[in-house]
Amino acid sequence: MWLLVLINEAIAMSTSGKGKR
Repeated sequence: MWLLVLINEAIAMSTSGKGKR
């Protein structure tokens, strides 16, 4: 599901601060 992707990216950016992008 794309929802999971959006949530995953949001969590990754929230934890890493900037994420990978």
